[in-house]
Amino acid sequence: MVIRNLKKLGSSSLRKKGLEIINSGLDAINTERIIRDKVNLKNNNLIVKNFKNKIRKINLKKYKRIVVVGFGKASSLMGKELERIMGGKIDDGIIISTKKIRLKKIKVIRGTHPVPTLGNVKGTKKIVELVKGLSEDDLVICLVSGGGSALLCYPNIGFEKYLSSVNKHFSSGIDINRLNMIRKGLSNVKSGKLAKLTKAKIVSLIFSDVVGDSLSTIASGPTVGKGLGNVDNILLLNNTVALEGMRKKALLLGFKPVVLTNTLKGEAKLVGKNLIKKIINKKIPLNERSNKSLENKKIRKSNGIAYLFAGETTVTVRGKGKGGRCQELCLGAIPEISKLDDSVLICIGSDGIDGPTDTAGAVVDGKSLEKANRLGLDVNRALRENSSYAFFKKMDDLVFTGLTGSNVADIGVVIKL
Repeated sequence: MVIRNLKKLGSSSLRKKGLEIINSGLDAINTERIIRDKVNLKNNNLIVKNFKNKIRKINLKKYKRIVVVGFGKASSLMGKELERIMGGKIDDGIIISTKKIRLKKIKVIRGTHPVPTLGNVKGTKKIVELVKGLSEDDLVICLVSGGGSALLCYPNIGFEKYLSSVNKHFSSGIDINRLNMIRKGLSNVKSGKLAKLTKAKIVSLIFSDVVGDSLSTIASGPTVGKGLGNVDNILLLNNTVALEGMRKKALLLGFKPVVLTNTLKGEAKLVGKNLIKKIINKKIPLNERSNKSLENKKIRKSNGIAYLFAGETTVTVRGKGKGGRCQELCLGAIPEISKLDDSVLICIGSDGIDGPTDTAGAVVDGKSLEKANRLGLDVNRALRENSSYAFFKKMDDLVFTGLTGSNVADIGVVIKL
C-alpha cells in the first residue's frame, strides 16, 4: 500500500474507497515496473517501447562505452531497474534525484527540490564533465523525469541571482511551461544545451509530469531542441497510465468511472471549487469510454460515480503559510462539497510531495466544513494565507505516501453516490 495512513484516513467506506482508487493510480506508475515493462535487452539490442508501445531498437554493439545520466524524482529508480536489465554493459553513470539509492555502476547524488542548492549545481557539473568526455562512438542513456528542472541546475548567471529570479516566478502562479521558459534562458544545460555538449549518441527515456507531455518542458528539455541529430527522445510514461489504473479500480469497487481530464490546470483553489460546482450542477457529461460488455454490466450495477482527473494546477502565493497545489485545491473545494451528501474529494502529487511539504495532498468530504467549524478553523482565512498545510494538519486529513519514486504531476478523484 503506497498511502501510509490509508487506514487512519478511511474513517468512512467512501473515503476508504477513494483512497484505494488513488493508491491504484500510484501502483500503475511504479517506476521499476514501468521500466521493466518498457525496456528489454535481447541479443545486444536494447528494445524500448514508448507509452504507445511503439518499439525502438538500439544496437549496443555499435558503441565503445555506455554511460547513464539522469535527473528527476524518478531517475534513481529508473537507473536501478535499467542497471538490472543491462548488467555489466553499463560503464559509468551519474544520476541526480531526490531519492538516493546505492547502485553498482551508476552514482546517485541526492539533490533538492523544488528549490535547488549548490549541491545540485555540483552534481550537474559532474554530469557535464562525463558527457563532454565522450565521442561519437559512445552511447548516453539519459533518464528524465519530473523535478529535473530543479535537480539538473547549472545557471549561466550567479547562483543567488538565479534563485531570486526563479523563486519570484515560482510564487507568482505562472504555469510550468512559462516557468521552465525562464529556467531555460538562465541555464547552461536546459533547452537542448546538455545534448550539444557531447558528440555521443543520446537516447533519452522520459517520464512526463507536465500537461500535454511537451518534451521541451519536461525537466526543461536538456536533450530537446532543433538540430540535435544525435538524440532520440522516447516518452515512456504520462498521467494517462495513472488514470487507467484508477479507472479499473473504480470499476472493481462498483463505481461508474468518468475520466474528466488529464490536462487539469488553473488556480488551484478555484479549480477545486469549480470542479465540485460542475458536479452539483450536473454540467459534467457522464460518458464512459469503454464499451466492453463486462465493464458495462458492472457500470449498470454501480451505486455512484467516480470522477477521475489529472494535471497540474498553480498557486499564487500571497500569504506566508505553507501548503501545496493539491492541498489548496481541496481547501478551495470545502464550501462546495459541504453541499453534497455522500461525497469525497482526494487530490495528491504523484511524487508524494505536494509543494514544500512532507505530504502528498489531502482528502475532504461533505462533512469537512462542519468539522473545520468545530475545530475553529476558517477556510477563507487559510486560503488567504496560503496555509492549507496547517489547516489539514489540524483536520488530520493529510495524505502521506513518502517519496513514491515516480512523478506524473497530480492525480485526483471525486466520488459522488
